[in-house]
Amino acid sequence: MFWINLLLGIMVPAILTAIGIIFLKHPPKEINFIAGYRTARSMKSREAWDFANRYSARLMLICGIMLLIISAAIMVIFRNKSEDIQAMIMVILCTVQTIAIVVTIIPVEKALKDKFDEQGRPKI
Repeated sequence: MFWINLLLGIMVPAILTAIGIIFLKHPPKEINFIAGYRTARSMKSREAWDFANRYSARLMLICGIMLLIISAAIMVIFRNKSEDIQAMIMVILCTVQTIAIVVTIIPVEKALKDKFDEQGRPKI
């Protein structure tokens, strides 16, 4: 059961890391509603779109690697505990991972606001 829990515990950080790597190497070329960092501010201009996707990809990669290491370490620490405790740890990890993903939006939006005006043009 431990291996299943470990796999589930590191799945979200592994996916986040993979997306970060993919978007760093192959960022979305066009502004679209399917893939990429899609917020109202990032979609205002091509420059804002490119910047937001590069910035968010770096954050996803860093966040994903950190969460992967932390999640795996926590799962190993609790590997000999009961299934109930492991399940509780999984819920906590999933909650923390979700919060971390959502929190990465804040620095990207702040950087967009600092670097671009309301129409998406670079500030001088």
